[in-house]
Amino acid sequence: MTDYFLLKGIENLQDNGLSLQIVSHNFLDKDSEAKKQIAEQAEFLGAVRLPNTAFGADTGVTTDIVAFRKVPESERENLDKSWAQVQDSDYEGLKVSSYFANNPNRVLGEFVEESTQFGKQLGVKDTGKFDADNFDFTPYMI
Repeated sequence: MTDYFLLKGIENLQDNGLSLQIVSHNFLDKDSEAKKQIAEQAEFLGAVRLPNTAFGADTGVTTDIVAFRKVPESERENLDKSWAQVQDSDYEGLKVSSYFANNPNRVLGEFVEESTQFGKQLGVKDTGKFDADNFDFTPYMI
């Protein structure tokens, strides 16, 4: 569902329009057709993965803030699509976004394996790097 709305939002942007979204970590940690379509029409400007306590101690949800710029059709041939890849994590059977695997400084905490109602998932434990009251996304943009 998130993939669909993120894709539709980018499709509806004007050329050079920006999209800044808060999404579940599942968007970047899985292969999806929507993510491939986004990679074909938008420049990935950056992302940051927040700890699972970013929205309160009891939420237990790992989220990403992602930023895209819709690229004019005439300029799309050389878009970097590497951000859309996933790879094995250090936790058996769990995938992670290649972007975060290659940019661990974009993860505001420590990767952990979590047991949830949906099974095992990759989460991020708060290590004190995230301050919700003073967070500035700018350094995490490309």
